[in-house]
Amino acid sequence: LQAGAAGLPVLGADAGGVREVIVHEETGLLTIPGDGEALAASIRRVIKDLDQAKVWGMRARQRVRDHFSIPSMVEGNLTAYRRALGVRE
Repeated sequence: LQAGAAGLPVLGADAGGVREVIVHEETGLLTIPGDGEALAASIRRVIKDLDQAKVWGMRARQRVRDHFSIPSMVEGNLTAYRRALGVRE
């Protein structure tokens, strides 16, 4: 989240909640967990195509703002509670 908020492209293994932050080929690159060669290839790709890396970084920043800012997370929690209670908005 911090890298995305800073406008950096994000690289990571496709495990756990990582997919919530990294959208493959949109905000960065996902690799298979434990595949060091794939991660190295992703790093090389970012270094070789800095223009694309900048685009992914801008999108990562926007994704963090849209989905992980305090107001958006509060709203998401409230929505979940309302659904659980059967409250219509």
